[in-house]
Amino acid sequence: YQNCEDPIRLGIDTDQGAFSRFIAVPSDYVFPLPEDMNPQKAVLIRPIMQIRSELNRINQMMGGSGDCLVVGDTPKGKLVTQVLDFSSEYPVTQVEQDTLHSSVHSPDLTEYDLLIEAVGNSETAKRSIQKARQGSVILLLGNQYRKFNLTNKDILEKTVIKPETDSTIELNKAIDIVSS
Repeated sequence: YQNCEDPIRLGIDTDQGAFSRFIAVPSDYVFPLPEDMNPQKAVLIRPIMQIRSELNRINQMMGGSGDCLVVGDTPKGKLVTQVLDFSSEYPVTQVEQDTLHSSVHSPDLTEYDLLIEAVGNSETAKRSIQKARQGSVILLLGNQYRKFNLTNKDILEKTVIKPETDSTIELNKAIDIVSS
């Protein structure tokens, strides 16, 4: 729905409103959870599924090794860092988005094989892509990016990934992460 000008989210924008007791949901969108799972933790399953799904795509490309930088001290950025720490797939460093715009404290992005932009800020995404080294993978996990222009030199021999859809393949792994 990110590309839709007038998105309608089930249970939020419908006539029943948020958290309605009476809502018909297509069975394709309902998954059983452990009965003892805390509902406050259960809401993390969908974003964790997305993160895990994208990490699997990246693992297939990179072989599951390399240093990772998560850009964004946002809730999503913190969640990405926790998922990476839990799975121990990549040594991970997390920085605030503002550090990329600082000439003094900006990290050297050429040291990282995987950059994950978790803010949704177009300027931060553009800067991450421009400063990344050739051969690196840049994952744009933020929700809303305005259009921005890149040159051929900016993206030369780099892989830029923007997730398009959710995947339920990682449902059980997401439940394990939330349950631990």
